[in-house]
Amino acid sequence: PQVVAFDDVASVALLADEPTELAAFVATSLGSLADADPRCELLRETIRVFLATNRSYADTAKRMTFHRNTIYQRVQQAVEQHALRLDGECMHVVLALDICRWYGAAVLRSSAAASRP
Repeated sequence: PQVVAFDDVASVALLADEPTELAAFVATSLGSLADADPRCELLRETIRVFLATNRSYADTAKRMTFHRNTIYQRVQQAVEQHALRLDGECMHVVLALDICRWYGAAVLRSSAAASRP
């Protein structure tokens, strides 16, 4: 977006001077979900909205205009295929997802880096 309220990016703006450290934090918090590919991007956005709606599948589905079952499947994929931990307090995941949303490719792992062991 061209115009953004500071409140929307305040937590991320505090970290803005260290892009390398932001990328490391994102990779640590999100694991393989930090890969720069369209499927991971879709899953990240779904998880971001899911957590913003207090883990409500129905509210996430409404906000994203998808069926509730689609949201459920995406959340399960993020948890099972990408080993994303959503149990308990997951503020670090919320922050990492916000960082991804605002910084994009600058904090994501490229395809080449993601495929290395």
